[in-house]
Amino acid sequence: MGWHEAVKGLLSRSGRSDHDQTPLVSEIPSSTSQLQSLATPSRQPDHCLTVDLSRKQHAFEGFGTSLCWWANIVGGFPEPLRSQLVDLIFDPERGLGLQCARYNIGGSGWDHVDRAWLRYGADIDSFWGPQQQWDWSMDAGQRWVAQAAQARGCCFLEAFSNSPPYWMTWSGCASGNYQGWMDNLRPEFHDAFVKYLVTVVKHFRDDFGLNFRTLDPFNESTSTWWQRGGAQEGCHFGTPLQEEIVQKLAAALEAEGLTASGTCVSASDETNIDVSLATMRAYHPDTMAAVGQINTHAYWASPDSRTQLREFARAAGKRLWMSEFGCGNHPLEDIQSGLDISRTILQDLNVLQATAWVYWQAIENTESNNTWGLLQTPFHPKGGQPDIRLSKQYWALLQYSRWIRNGSTIIACDHPDTVIATSPHPTDGTDHVVIVSTNFDDSRKQVTYDLGSAAMGSGGLGLDIHRTSSTENCRNVGKFHLPAQPGPLVIPFELQALSISTLVIGSVQPSASHCEFDGEWAII
Repeated sequence: MGWHEAVKGLLSRSGRSDHDQTPLVSEIPSSTSQLQSLATPSRQPDHCLTVDLSRKQHAFEGFGTSLCWWANIVGGFPEPLRSQLVDLIFDPERGLGLQCARYNIGGSGWDHVDRAWLRYGADIDSFWGPQQQWDWSMDAGQRWVAQAAQARGCCFLEAFSNSPPYWMTWSGCASGNYQGWMDNLRPEFHDAFVKYLVTVVKHFRDDFGLNFRTLDPFNESTSTWWQRGGAQEGCHFGTPLQEEIVQKLAAALEAEGLTASGTCVSASDETNIDVSLATMRAYHPDTMAAVGQINTHAYWASPDSRTQLREFARAAGKRLWMSEFGCGNHPLEDIQSGLDISRTILQDLNVLQATAWVYWQAIENTESNNTWGLLQTPFHPKGGQPDIRLSKQYWALLQYSRWIRNGSTIIACDHPDTVIATSPHPTDGTDHVVIVSTNFDDSRKQVTYDLGSAAMGSGGLGLDIHRTSSTENCRNVGKFHLPAQPGPLVIPFELQALSISTLVIGSVQPSASHCEFDGEWAII
């Protein structure tokens, strides 16, 4: 099926992510033993996984995305295109249903020379101009997307800065200093930068109806690649300057009444988990007391750093977000990009135990030949059929985000390639068990999931299975009704090669009163 047909199907149907219209053969298994009759005979499982729902690990707030920079462009698209694109990202039935959004407070604009070298869309307008004038009509596109996301159920908004306004910097540029290792915020503007961020957050709360729970003044700020003339906004902040800004920012939020309405400082969004750990360890206790949430990017991690950062955050009593990750450039149909995003989610939910997981650039510009995004569309759209292309990263993330939602509890899991959660179902709100297993090998694997005897209620259970592979895009490959029966519930299953499978187990729904079986997959 072509990309256009897949997108059309996703936008036109609620609650279903399988776009294959081929009729499926229906069979009604009345027990687990009948599921086993579909098995490949005489093969022992590659592993048996015990699902112990009493092993509650941590609360999860949802999956999300940065709005930087795509929302700057998409928010200015005509209708219905911009709403269709936002549906694909934030609508819980027509798209990914992302529940966290990171709004970028810009440092560019005002016809400054930055526009000559910043990539298209990355010139995020500053609300505060060089002549001390304020213009709240700036950045209308990104603001529209933030409001549209909130209207679709996005629960958590974070504001963050890539750079102070260019006129506060040493280089006069929002992409960095002349040397990447040099701080770019001038000393006489330290307080003004804090004022800028707090004023924006307060105005958005009071005038635009957008209440940011967290405010992060930094982005990969100890990195040394932020230099004047770069293609995106960025600013080096050494640890001493970070600490000054964090403490002043927390005090300003308190003084303006924003702390009372739920806004706190998050920091410091370093480029990888090792650097985040080093920065947090370097903070003085007074600075850590001013931080409400630890943010880290996950582009790299040494073997033990996820565990160490998790324990640091736990000891400090801080919420921990994985606030940015992207898979880089891949062909849109390449299953490896889907497996890459799944591998990072597995590590960040099971080991880092992040309370939210946020993707970087959700929508990328087809014209730039850049495939970092979850989907692609031209940033200069023309009339006629919308050109929207979904990547395997999109479908892989959907395997998680559709069913593991705000209010979920991640369950401790002894297998590194599986995430287990109890989660409110996106359509009926009742708690379901969600199991997402990834097979990174190029051969099939046979597994069993042992949910014990407590999982089976008197009315039986529904089992709903979706899969993404090299030939499938979150395809609904099976729905089962498992009638109540004595003894433990053991679900045998076969993982296709190079695939991500999601099993949703819960109360029987009218749509799950039968089994659909297409002959390409097997319950073992």
